[in-house]
Amino acid sequence: MVAENQPVRNLTQLQPLYKADFYAWTLAQSHLLQTQQWSALDIANLVEEIESLGRQLSSNGLVVVANTLVSPQLNRYSTI
Repeated sequence: MVAENQPVRNLTQLQPLYKADFYAWTLAQSHLLQTQQWSALDIANLVEEIESLGRQLSSNGLVVVANTLVSPQLNRYSTI
């Protein structure tokens, strides 16, 4: 595991960490971003995670909108 205050020396340390300990990987990436160690970032996995987060937020947003639009209609026609 990469300690938060310990600099990451190279990408080969991060790729196995991504698969073995996702939380530690996120802490390492955060530290690298905050300290502007651009060349040490795990770019491929960062891109994948950002895209995945965007899809999740987009999907959740659609669910919220659908529930907001449909729920009042269902309540109007439900028999209680």
